[in-house]
Amino acid sequence: ALRRSFDTDPVDVFVEKLRRFSLLEVTEASRFLGEFRVANLDRFFREVLSELDGASPDVQELLRRLRRGVLEETEAEGARPSEAVVDAVRVMTIHKAKGLDFKHTYIVQTHKTTGRRVGQTAKPVEAERVFGADGHFEYSLLGAPTPGFHVILEHRAQREAAERVRTLYVAMTRAADRLVLLGNWDRPTFDDEAKRKSPEAAESFSQLAAWRDGLPHLPGRATDLAAAGTSSFEDEDGVHWRFLALASSDETVASDEGAADDLVFEPPGSVEKLRQRRSSAALRMAVPFQRIASDDAPHFDREEEADRRSASEPSRGATRDARRVAGTAVHRVLEDLDLETSLDESLALGRSRLPAIVAALTEEAGREAAVAHATEVFDRLESSRGAVLDRLSGLGDRCVARELSVLLPPAEGSEPDAVGFVVGSLDLVYRDPDTDRLVVVDFKTDEVNDPRDLDEKKRRYASQGAVYQRALREALALDYTPRFELWMLWSGDVVSVA
Repeated sequence: ALRRSFDTDPVDVFVEKLRRFSLLEVTEASRFLGEFRVANLDRFFREVLSELDGASPDVQELLRRLRRGVLEETEAEGARPSEAVVDAVRVMTIHKAKGLDFKHTYIVQTHKTTGRRVGQTAKPVEAERVFGADGHFEYSLLGAPTPGFHVILEHRAQREAAERVRTLYVAMTRAADRLVLLGNWDRPTFDDEAKRKSPEAAESFSQLAAWRDGLPHLPGRATDLAAAGTSSFEDEDGVHWRFLALASSDETVASDEGAADDLVFEPPGSVEKLRQRRSSAALRMAVPFQRIASDDAPHFDREEEADRRSASEPSRGATRDARRVAGTAVHRVLEDLDLETSLDESLALGRSRLPAIVAALTEEAGREAAVAHATEVFDRLESSRGAVLDRLSGLGDRCVARELSVLLPPAEGSEPDAVGFVVGSLDLVYRDPDTDRLVVVDFKTDEVNDPRDLDEKKRRYASQGAVYQRALREALALDYTPRFELWMLWSGDVVSVA
């Protein structure tokens, strides 16, 4: 009916039928902020009518613009309901607020960061042109980057840092009378000037705001306020600081007592059902769409504990970030190791590349510690003369793949698994010389100084190994499950995980 109307009816009649038959406005009106959604749709249909109601309307050009706008996520100014009052609370992104002025402006979640780790990309598929003479493309497919993708990440980090500063400036210049910044107390940012991240490395608005001249010493002020029984103070620049954790019930705004008569209370059974649904929804939201097979929360908890234990040992002062970057650098060296020549020469060449590899992975402040830790891993490996070196020396043409990227659906019935898919990278796949079966190897740079720790490592990485085994078995339609081995580079041990 709509196709026939498009061919035969006047443009305004077709647009009216499209609005009436699709029920888009009715559907959107029932959703959150429905009045604003309907206003946006009304403006959209008016613009479509304007584009088509001409002497020679170009329908294909209109469709191309719509497709391009969706693909490029083009920002458009949001329409407002005609009856919206002047003093209404408007909730919007900072980008939407650009060019607007308000008497009062509240910037919330100033502590929020992107949450990305070193080398992590945000989308399953990313491609970008490298700046330079050749202008070639580098890309990342499902977490597996091309060799030069680190250049893209470096440029992206620089752009994001500049954009973060610009965005904060835009947000803080919207208010005419009152500006309020709300966020959690980021202790390293506000308590210790030596630990503050530079503006170029800042990951949140709070970390940027901490570089304001004349920033008061907040821990001392909080102690004084707690002793005085109050929760706020004003600094020399007229900035009003308020600690909500110190606020008493007397400082909260009293509610209208008469409003309680108008409340409608749900039956207890309905309230309990809502509580259970909210709890289930929260658990569902916490599950990522994409999961990396090597992600293991307990593993990181233990690394943090190791950081605390090693704080009193100057010789082992590498932080968790330094160890993570060092581990990535060690993996890069092993990935490029020439297995057809002398192993000692190949390792020496790889070690010489460590500074350049680390420089592409982290900012200058953390490079020295990362290079030192990666060097120590290779020192330990070569001095151990253990099973890892024996296996590397004898691999030769039995090496099937290195850094093999895998993509597989989540395991059935696995609650903590990914909603959409699981990705990973197999450090090494080789054929067992005795059975001719494939073996999956994962390199580990964990510090192992006691043979009894190896059993704990087997338990820790068993779930990761199971994902890798399943990926290889299903991808190659094997009639057996490949063996999974941990090659402990620190101690030189090879551990087979059942």
